[in-house]
Amino acid sequence: MNNQLWTCARSSSEESWKRNMEKMKTLDVDAHDWLAKMEPNTWVRAYFSTFPKCDILLNNNCEVFNSYILEARELPIMSMFEKIICQLMTRHYSKRKKLENEMTSSFCPKITKKLAKKC
Repeated sequence: MNNQLWTCARSSSEESWKRNMEKMKTLDVDAHDWLAKMEPNTWVRAYFSTFPKCDILLNNNCEVFNSYILEARELPIMSMFEKIICQLMTRHYSKRKKLENEMTSSFCPKITKKLAKKC
């Protein structure tokens, strides 16, 4: 029954969810009734919103960071840390220098653009 519960929760379409709920009903009517009382948008993948809840794509950030340190990951632990620190310090320095060249006011460029649109 536990596997069937997870099958229902992982259903990617309404039709498959309904089909999986019918299978749950054949296994245990009480469990089916209990699940049917809950709003499907709180526990079924098919009903989840595709709208992102956050403007930061954390997974993408992790993947970029992992690919960035790929060469360092092959080193012994202390050498790996030193290599990553050097890479990050160089990156932060170059990004800061680039931003300094783009700064025309005491506000960062994104805020300056937003202020320009408002005024």
